[in-house]
Amino acid sequence: MNWIDAAILAALVLAACTIVREIGYHVRAARWRRIREPRSYG
Repeated sequence: MNWIDAAILAALVLAACTIVREIGYHVRAARWRRIREPRSYG
């Protein structure tokens, strides 16, 4: 593995962690909002 492969792998891992964190944050915020305001969801 040369340094280009290592850099690409590191970028992919970093992007995956960022995406997972963003999705988890939005899901948690939406769930918390649904718990706080149940009648806005029917």
